[in-house]
Amino acid sequence: MECELRYAEQERSLQREPRMTQAEQSEHPTRDHILNLLSDGEAARVSGPETQTLRRGDEYLDLEQLQLGVQRADGVKTLEHVLSRKAIQEDTWRRVLRQLKTAAV
Repeated sequence: MECELRYAEQERSLQREPRMTQAEQSEHPTRDHILNLLSDGEAARVSGPETQTLRRGDEYLDLEQLQLGVQRADGVKTLEHVLSRKAIQEDTWRRVLRQLKTAAV
């Protein structure tokens, strides 16, 4: 019984959370929006689990948390779901950043 009550409370709290409208969702770039900006060759380099080894100072985007913007690795680490600046052409990196900047405005 107690478990059922907690479940019902969780359901009610989820229903009260504001949801983004379709227009709001289209303004926020997603992982797929960003990956669609890549050339076929770039996409092949970062496809799969999108796990990349980064060195101190490497710039990257966390594709699961794009709202964090460009981040820098603080040491050698292997991260999943990232797009490393060094994995793509500079022109593509600029297009990605423009996409993020446009969405932030």
